[in-house]
Amino acid sequence: MAYVSTRAAETRGWSGKINWCGYLGLALTPVDIKRDSNKEVSFSIGESIRDEDIYIIMQIGSGIVNDKVLELLIMINACKTASARRITAVLPNFPYARQDRKDKSRAPITAKLMADMLTSSGCDHVITMDLHASQIQGFFDVPVDNLYAEPSVVRYIREKLDVKNAIIISPDAGGAKRAAGLADRLDLNFALIHKERARANEVSRMVLVGDVTGKTCIIVDDMADTCGTLAKAAEVLLENGAKEVIAIVTHGILSGKAIENINKSKLERVVCTNTVPFEEKSKLCPKLDTIDVSGVLAEAIRRLHNGETRFPERRPGTASSKINTSSILMSSWIRPSLRSFSFRSDSPSHQMNGNGLPLPTITGLSPVITSSNSSKPSCKWLVFKSNLSLCEEVQTMIGIPLALSFLIRSRTPGRNWTVGHNCSCLAEVIA
Repeated sequence: MAYVSTRAAETRGWSGKINWCGYLGLALTPVDIKRDSNKEVSFSIGESIRDEDIYIIMQIGSGIVNDKVLELLIMINACKTASARRITAVLPNFPYARQDRKDKSRAPITAKLMADMLTSSGCDHVITMDLHASQIQGFFDVPVDNLYAEPSVVRYIREKLDVKNAIIISPDAGGAKRAAGLADRLDLNFALIHKERARANEVSRMVLVGDVTGKTCIIVDDMADTCGTLAKAAEVLLENGAKEVIAIVTHGILSGKAIENINKSKLERVVCTNTVPFEEKSKLCPKLDTIDVSGVLAEAIRRLHNGETRFPERRPGTASSKINTSSILMSSWIRPSLRSFSFRSDSPSHQMNGNGLPLPTITGLSPVITSSNSSKPSCKWLVFKSNLSLCEEVQTMIGIPLALSFLIRSRTPGRNWTVGHNCSCLAEVIA
């Protein structure tokens, strides 16, 4: 559990396993936690937090989850009664996320109950990562930021695994969308394992859909609990000709016999992010590896406190000459998409300005770097090649000058998306 207090000009915090203070440049804030003889919990905050921006960070994984949840609620209420300006709960692994629907008669929807309790205790904002079901955001009456570990996972795969001979595996039908998205970013194929459960945390039968012969199989999932599914999936994949099997999960809960199951399994490696602390368990299992997502969460806190957005706003007809991408890791988890520009006369970018005149053509912008005018060896066309006659033809059709914003957006470290103001091409420029 962690407590972070933010003032206008400085930020202070008290932290646990994730290095929040290191990324944000925090000083520690004293928080005294006491347990009475009957196990009741009480908190004492060591300084005034009146009119401050509060971030309470709780890493909930294996162990006594209910005690940690209650401590979080008490801490939120303590900050609320101390006249905090805004209270944000940072829950890297959202508790009870798997109980998001009624899967049988008289079953509770505990994820909704968690949302209600957080809101009732005084929470104004929630930051989490890779929710088990994205619709959980709709359970809240306050804003919820669901961050993604996918860019950090992509970086790990590219740096430490044989990407050219890999295939992405989804351990169940529910994770097919996640696996397909990761496979698209890595330009890989993906396969699916269909599983049938006899009871909770126990898989009775698995069927592979796809060809994995001679491939390095990368199983991706949002969480690993007892790791029984991962162990059986590895057996199925190896029986179908896989070269090796590696599992990558966001939340390594690793409860029950998880460590024993991993050590006995045919998994080459199990990689988890540090949303759930498992330092002691990693000493018992040499197959465990970690992906650090501290920077992503810390950057989200920084941007929320400063009132920044992921995509800076641009007025129609103006150019964004510079977008700051120097922050910790946020630039790598922006998900770019190919945008289609509207050439309709009623499009906002083609409307008249305040004096009744068409928007002026943008000048003073650097030309688009293409394979013909750049000495850089790698340049890939993504939409269409330079064709000024097409622009002139469109201009004639709509009867007004074309004026498009010059946009630079960071996709991954060392790369920029660039759109020319003359609408002649869209290229990926290798920096």
